[in-house]
Amino acid sequence: MFSTGADRALTLAATLLCCWNAAAATLPDDSFHALPCRPTIACTADLIPPGGIEIEGGYLVRRLGGGVLQHSTPWLLKLTLAEWVQLQIGSNGGIFAGTPQAPSARYLDDVTVGLKLHLQDQDDAAPALSFSATLSAPTLGGQLGYLYTYDLLFALYVSKDFRWLHVDLNAGADLWRIEAAPASTRQPLVKLREESRSLREESRSLREESRSAREAT
Repeated sequence: MFSTGADRALTLAATLLCCWNAAAATLPDDSFHALPCRPTIACTADLIPPGGIEIEGGYLVRRLGGGVLQHSTPWLLKLTLAEWVQLQIGSNGGIFAGTPQAPSARYLDDVTVGLKLHLQDQDDAAPALSFSATLSAPTLGGQLGYLYTYDLLFALYVSKDFRWLHVDLNAGADLWRIEAAPASTRQPLVKLREESRSLREESRSLREESRSAREAT
């Protein structure tokens, strides 16, 4: 069973799925073609036609320090709800690092739910543009090597065809651990106000001492 955070993310996804008009689903024709984000990672700004579903899955191996290998099983489901919006649900899947005898990490990674908005199609002069906002919600607490956080990822997608060459450019910003952001941003502001007040009081004290010195002379 997923945690409360993951439940909320999946409930949102299920609600959006229920709002999708199932009657729009048809068998693919020549207008349907896959637009995967793998293996290049750079995603296109274009969306497949409404009603189309893409499912990406894979298996990744990374070599960490000390010769330790990390294994993961990422997946991504994309459902185009309309010509201008697509629902995306994904995860890095199961994560395992270390050896079976001495694992350093073994957990089910965060579930991500987001919307990708198609802003404009490309033409002879301008590229295609899209924007997405994705919430990453934690799964199960207490897993080995797992960091329980909420994250937000914003991304801008730019795509352009130059004759036979297709180019995708992505730029993004990741707000990490948003559940801790209010406390972390509030403390420096309070500290800054306290230091500012202390400086004003010190400056006032120096002016009074200077005035008293002038009157004494």
